[in-house]
Amino acid sequence: MSNFRFAAAGIFLIFILSCSSSNGQDDQPKFWDGKNALLRGMSLGNGVWYLAESEDLQTESDYAEMKSLGLNAVRFYLSYKFFENDNEEITQYKQEGWDFLERNLEWARGKNIKLILNMHFPQGGFQSNGDGGELWTNVENQNRLTALWYEIAKRYASDTTVAAYDLVNEPVIVGDKSVWQKLAQRLADTIRTVDVERLILVERVNGFIKENGELDYSSDAEKNFVFINDKKWGLTFHFYEPIEYTHQYASWTGFANTDGGKYPDSTSLQIYNAQWKGATFNNPTIQSGDSDWKYYEGKWVNVGDSVNVGRPTLMCQNAGVGKVWFDSLVVEKKNEAGEISVVATYDLPMTGDWYFWEDKAGGSAGADGEQILITGTISDANYASSNMYFPFEKGYSYRAGGKMKGEGVPSGAACRIRLDFSFAEKTQVRDRKFLEDIIDEYQKIATEKNLPIFMGEFGVIKFTFENDRGGLNWVADMLSILKERGISFTYHAWYDDSFGVRDNAALKEEFGKKFRSRSP
Repeated sequence: MSNFRFAAAGIFLIFILSCSSSNGQDDQPKFWDGKNALLRGMSLGNGVWYLAESEDLQTESDYAEMKSLGLNAVRFYLSYKFFENDNEEITQYKQEGWDFLERNLEWARGKNIKLILNMHFPQGGFQSNGDGGELWTNVENQNRLTALWYEIAKRYASDTTVAAYDLVNEPVIVGDKSVWQKLAQRLADTIRTVDVERLILVERVNGFIKENGELDYSSDAEKNFVFINDKKWGLTFHFYEPIEYTHQYASWTGFANTDGGKYPDSTSLQIYNAQWKGATFNNPTIQSGDSDWKYYEGKWVNVGDSVNVGRPTLMCQNAGVGKVWFDSLVVEKKNEAGEISVVATYDLPMTGDWYFWEDKAGGSAGADGEQILITGTISDANYASSNMYFPFEKGYSYRAGGKMKGEGVPSGAACRIRLDFSFAEKTQVRDRKFLEDIIDEYQKIATEKNLPIFMGEFGVIKFTFENDRGGLNWVADMLSILKERGISFTYHAWYDDSFGVRDNAALKEEFGKKFRSRSP
């Protein structure tokens, strides 16, 4: 997904298990139209995030090893910087960039591996994290990108080792979807002047850059796909769900200090389109001034039938220069007979996608050691994690409590542990069906449009393979799902410090013990 330099440790033998039984057509696709042959492979990152010049980060032996695993495709990341300098005319391309690509095509051709050429870093900036707005606001960058794709297509129109052109990686655009649709159409039309055969892949809009600079990663009913007029094109998408799991401890994300839990996990509730309905605003608040750790017990509430999920939330209104720490949250339920039981405990800092809301900006919230700290708020403010949701059961009352500690808390502050309640259109636990349902939503759109679909990226960070977090389970389920649905894919990525597959010798050895003796 992204500047997210992805890959998952230790996939080798899983790939053998899932892919080695394919037929001859799959092993040796003469040409890929997205439907008649299953491409399964890896991504090669090529250092696009940090290299201004192309550099051999892989050799022919990498292609040989990928082939030995039963793989037949590589999504090959390109940076415009491999081919051109910003201060030179767009026709003055650097020969070393073409030489680099030619070497990899030769290595791939020798192993009958297809390359999907992906413009991962276009003119105007890397897209995924919203740093590439200049592609959309500066028409010269679009002109240069169009010219570069023309040159690529002209050179490789007759090279069947090239399976597809993936126009722009994870576009994060300025404006609405039509901005990307128009550019994608322009790129496709330009490519068709020299190459009428190659499959063109158009990625969904990854996000939007708002006027105030904020990023919006919301998705519409068509999953942010755009559609072009072309006789041979397809849709492509990336998959890192749930993101707080696949990217736990990723330093470049909001999960840098977050344990994203495990997979599968029947206690982790995934929420869809939750509408907030209310909260226990009458729960006790922390005392003013300085105070040591104290457990604050919440008020019981019967939420009724209008809500179906809840979560504890850390509220800290008007804290000013004061500081409030939170820890050891507990949610309890009570039946009509008065019997009390524990629903969930949360040893902060909790996993998940934390969200800090303020009526007026000024405060901050986040992990402070093994607790959560909120300070500096000048208005209503609260902080909560997506992983704290739990389902409400009929016939029960609920309450949320936990520990708080304060320092310099002003008398006008209202800092409490409250219980929020919402209505969610759909809830699901973190399991294979959760993965299947999301993938099926993407595939449904492609089927309705009679278009091929390609999963260009998916993967989990290396930390998911530690402490029984189940990274191997996630990858095995994903490979099985994709194979059952006939979706071509490339795993992100072959080598990478955090997500790489290639250099995990210990994991390869472990996977060998587990899978080599099994029949595919």
